[in-house]
Amino acid sequence: MNTLLAIAPLLMVGLFLFITFVFSIGEKLADWKGTVSFYTQHFNGTFIAKIIPASLIMVLLMEFITVVLFLIGFYDLYQLTGFTYILLALTSCAITLLVLLMGQRFAKDYQGAMSLGVYFIITVLGLIVIP
Repeated sequence: MNTLLAIAPLLMVGLFLFITFVFSIGEKLADWKGTVSFYTQHFNGTFIAKIIPASLIMVLLMEFITVVLFLIGFYDLYQLTGFTYILLALTSCAITLLVLLMGQRFAKDYQGAMSLGVYFIITVLGLIVIP
């Protein structure tokens, strides 16, 4: 019971971010053309507008890697075998969020950049609570 209480905050942070990334991947893939169109318009006037499909594939790959690392990390937490994969998942999550933040800053979308800050803080919180 004490072990479950010790990892509960880490599990909740991990599940929150896992769900966020799974839905992000699903939304991008479910409406690929709409997503490309939206981001092309969003990044209009920046160098990123010319490379939207490649950028989206890179972001999808980063999100997918993060989701897989979370799945392995959750299994490790369940088995109580360690925190290596959850640490890797949170680190991958932080890197992905920083990449997204750079994109929002290039687009001068300060509201979007600010909203990513919430996810980044939650990610850092997860890193802090790893025993």
